[in-house]
Amino acid sequence: MSSATPPSPRRKLPRWLIWIGWTLIVLLIFVGIGAFITRQFGGVYGIELNPHTFARRSYSFYEVPLLGWQVVAIRRDDVESDAVTFLTDNKYVTDPKQAPDEWHLVQGVRGISPVVIGDAKILAEYLEILDANNNFPWVEWSTKNPQLAKVLWPAVSRLAREEQYLYIGDLFDLAEGASDPVAFQAAVNARLASRLLALGIELQGRNLHRSAVKYLSEAATLDPQDPTIKTALAKSTALAPDEADPSAVEPQKSSAPK
Repeated sequence: MSSATPPSPRRKLPRWLIWIGWTLIVLLIFVGIGAFITRQFGGVYGIELNPHTFARRSYSFYEVPLLGWQVVAIRRDDVESDAVTFLTDNKYVTDPKQAPDEWHLVQGVRGISPVVIGDAKILAEYLEILDANNNFPWVEWSTKNPQLAKVLWPAVSRLAREEQYLYIGDLFDLAEGASDPVAFQAAVNARLASRLLALGIELQGRNLHRSAVKYLSEAATLDPQDPTIKTALAKSTALAPDEADPSAVEPQKSSAPK
């Protein structure tokens, strides 16, 4: 009888291959944990508003918590608004096709941090408020008072572009009691001039006189009889350098994520 052939010993995997295998397993575990943490705690969401058109859109993306590394592209979706559609259709605001790509924060949240409320939320609330009959009061007002609406909405946009949302309520208050377009325009111009004067004086305090002249000149056009505006404009005009001032910047603005 022939003897049975003894089984050949198992070949051991090379040590380097074992190390690679374990390294890949550990890496996969860390990637999985990182993905879970990012999904649970790295979400960034919010709403932003265009001050030229009053259009709103949502944004969302994910970033690595603590590190702030963005890991996916920002997704943006338009927020439908009957009030904004009305203003656009009636040309009370800038045509969206011609409007600058400028957006201000309405509200947003990053990870587990508290919700951040932007000043633009003030305008959003005016646009979306409903009366007892589920109608938009300012759409109804604009429909009944088209000549007054032509004064109100561009003025609201002008303040919004400078992020002066805290002061747009003054314009709506004026509108509620207005009946004569000419008188309303004069009152609105005075309010706008007052805010532009404040911005100009702020820039004067930072020795940014060339930028101050821009705001003060507009204020003087709106309210040419105001002596304070005249004095401030004369001061900045005299102090502004003749050449371009590369350090001159407009008042700092906050914006939604790019």
